[in-house]
This record gives sequence, structure tokens and C-alpha cells, in this order.
Amino acid sequence: MQETHQPARQVATVSHEGVLMMPPARTIGLILILLAAAGSPCLALNEAAREKAAPKPAASDQQLSAVMTALDSGDAHNALDLLNSRTLEIPVEERWLLEGRAQLLLGDYAEARRKLESAARARPKETSDLYWLGRVYEADGAPALAASQYQQAYWNGLTTAELHYHWAAALKASGRLLGEVSRCKSPEDSKEPPAPGQFACDGVVVGLVRSKPVKVIVSPPESAIYQVYKALDLEPDRGESLLLCAEIWAATKKHEEASAAFAKAAEKLQKADDLARCHEGWRASLLALGDFDGYLKHTTERMRATGTVDSIELARCYAQVAKAVAQRGELQQQIRYLAMSVELDPNVDRLVELSDALTSAQRFAEAQERLRNAQEHSPTPTQQREIHRRLQDAKYLASPRISP
Repeated sequence: MQETHQPARQVATVSHEGVLMMPPARTIGLILILLAAAGSPCLALNEAAREKAAPKPAASDQQLSAVMTALDSGDAHNALDLLNSRTLEIPVEERWLLEGRAQLLLGDYAEARRKLESAARARPKETSDLYWLGRVYEADGAPALAASQYQQAYWNGLTTAELHYHWAAALKASGRLLGEVSRCKSPEDSKEPPAPGQFACDGVVVGLVRSKPVKVIVSPPESAIYQVYKALDLEPDRGESLLLCAEIWAATKKHEEASAAFAKAAEKLQKADDLARCHEGWRASLLALGDFDGYLKHTTERMRATGTVDSIELARCYAQVAKAVAQRGELQQQIRYLAMSVELDPNVDRLVELSDALTSAQRFAEAQERLRNAQEHSPTPTQQREIHRRLQDAKYLASPRISP
């Protein structure tokens, strides 16, 4: 009988020496295929671990730079479009910060506040979150809250001219111009006592007391004047800081210091609106100091900055100066300024006022001429009666006196 040979089963066996004998390679391959098809738990776990360890796509420097450039240039819509790009993946806290800045530019303060408050809660020591949240509070009419945020940003390490400028603006809006001032002895190592605006005694000098020894009046860091000088210490030629400094001095009635700061600011400011604001504040300080020609000059400069010349307003300014010099007893100057005012806006009351000044200067013929001019400008019945009475007085005074 012919013997039939059956194929031997390919299994792992143990030799008599105790060594594990593995099946052929094709059998091993088949086993691996079967395991993979069954979803081997070991392989699945390894794959999950690899996915977890793999870094997520991060925003390229170029992408983030484009977002920052858009925000810095004020293009909020472009910044939001870039942030919504599918290829841009950044931490959620950073996204809140950037979206909050964009919403601030758009004037949506509620949404900007929501985004930035979320970022600040998640990163309580991140100075960018604290600073920009302060900017939202400041823009939304909460300057005290803004000042507190700026202080937090400073305590956490942020020291920039921009920070101190906005901190000063927030403190000014809160009415904390000089803060709790104190007096201290002038530093002995200086030949001259520090001038207003210089740092001394853990504050900034805002005045002197002429005593022996000389004492200085100092404003603390929690004051608008201190913070604006910190901004200028970091960036001396910043026109906006110089302008804010001048306005703070003017608000405290320190018009000499204000005028000096306005003069420096005018050299650095570029925007027409800022220049107009500068000349407006400057002229007011000069008027308070009695520099009337300077007041009128900067009234004109303010109009030139805005590109509009208002002759009626300029006439009113001349009349205001005329009143101020009259209080000093300077009759000829009063006539001069009133004549300029009348030339620009010859209204009835102003013409009558000029005729009175001319009468006081015994220039009766000119006084009568101005009164007749007033009659040509449709006076009211009451004004007409006053004009007629003054004409009679001027004629009487101008008539030759008869010797007894």
C-alpha cells in the first residue's frame, strides 16, 4: 500500500534543548495580517501615542507678523480675516488677545472686553493682556479701571512709553492730576533745586518752596503728571506725550510750564488735529499769562492747522483781548484790539464799545463815525436809542468851549 504524505503543520515547537523554534516567515506574515485586521490593541495604542506626541501645526512667523502688521496699521478687518484662516493655529489665549485688539479698533468695546478679559483670566501675568484690557477700559469711558490695569501691567514687568502715556491719560481723565503731593528737602548733592518735571524723592517735582533749606513739592507715581514724565523719560521726542504733559500743567493752572511744553509739542506733532489741539491749549495758557499777542497768534495757528478761518470767532477773540487790556487801564491797546475786532465783524454792540473807548481817548470825531456805522447795521430800537444818546454826547464834547 502506497503511503500518503500529509504536509506538516507549521507551528512553533520546542527542541529537546529547550529552544523555541519559530515557524517560517510567510506564516509570521500571515499572523501579523490577521492581527492588524482584528485591530490589535497594542498597535492602536501605539498609533494614538504617536498622534498625541506629534506637535500640532503652529502659526508661522510670517502669518503672525501679517496679523500684527494689520493691527498696528489699524486694519481690523484684515486682521480678523487672517485670524480666521484655516492654516493659522495658535493658542486660544493668543487668539483672544489678537481678536480683542481687532474689536477695539472696530469700536466694539463689549466684544473686545469679553475677549481680553478671557485672556487675562487665563494668563493673569501676561502684560499684553493686561495692557490691552486697560486700553479697552480707557476707550469705553472707565479711566479708573484702565489706570488699575496699566498699573498691573507695570508691576508684571511692562515699561514702555506707550504704557506710561496711556496711564497718564487715564489718570488725567480720573481727575488725578498731581495726586497726593508731598514736600521734601531738596537733594543736597545738587547745586540747584530740581526744576518742575525732574524726578526726586520717589516722585516728580511740581513746585518749589523757597525756604532754607529749599523744599520741593513732589507728585507720586499715582499721578498723571508723574506718568507722563515717565513716558517722556523713555521717549523724549514723542509729540503726543509732550502735548498731554502741557495739558496736565494747564489743568493745574501752571501756565508757564504748560506754555513751554506746548512749544515743544508743536515742533513734534504731525497730525492736523493734534496741532489744532496744541494751539488751542497754548493760546489759553498765553491768555492766562497776559500774552495777548501770543494768544491771538495761536488762535490763528489753530485755524490754520484745521484749514478753516472763522472771522467771527477771531473777532470775538480780539474783543476778549480788548476787554482784558481795558481792565489793565491800557486804553490805546483797547482801541487797537477793538478796531481789529470791528474790522472782522462790525456788529452793533462792538461798534458802540469802540466809540466809547474813542470818546474816553477824546477822539470825538472818530467816535461819532463809529456810531454812525452802528446805525447802518440795523440796530434794535433799544440799541438805536443808545446810539442816539452817545452821538449827542460826542457832539457836545467835540463842540468848542466858550470862554466866560
